[in-house]
Amino acid sequence: MDQKGRQHLVELVIRALKEPANRKQLIDKFQRTVWDEESDSYEWECLRNLAYDLDFYEPDPKARSESSSFYGDNQIETLISSALERLRYPV
Repeated sequence: MDQKGRQHLVELVIRALKEPANRKQLIDKFQRTVWDEESDSYEWECLRNLAYDLDFYEPDPKARSESSSFYGDNQIETLISSALERLRYPV
């Protein structure tokens, strides 16, 4: 993955943090982009791990109650912030 591609992915998750109303759509776009690319860098590993973790985000509390593996906004904010710290992107 080149620098421009990584920057685009980082921008998507930063926007997901800052735009809760658009969070689900931004996460979906982030995940589709990550799954369509391949790389073996440390940064890419962090982004792929985040994409996997985001599979369990469910913004709807009723739907979230269907499984203990689903989580909401507080957890997603923690996961994204932690990934950005590992990538050395301040939020």
